[in-house]
Amino acid sequence: MQTIWKFELSTTEEKQIINMPIRAKILTIQTKKDIPYLFALVESKAPIESRKFVVVNTGTPCKIKNEKFIGSFPLYRGSVVWHLFEDLS
Repeated sequence: MQTIWKFELSTTEEKQIINMPIRAKILTIQTKKDIPYLFALVESKAPIESRKFVVVNTGTPCKIKNEKFIGSFPLYRGSVVWHLFEDLS
């Protein structure tokens, strides 16, 4: 059965691992009370895989090489904007 799951993101500029069902389709990034969440359409009973992500703050050096842009999200009433990439390596 397909369902939508949410995964909390960290706003540190280090790679983070998110465990989600295989072939999960990332839908969007949204924030709630200044906490960012990634939402994905998943097959609930599929095996779990580890996927790597990195968030980058606007205006900071970014070493993007083999990453796919997922989306951007504001925090603190829009005073800070972060950008989420998935590491495809």
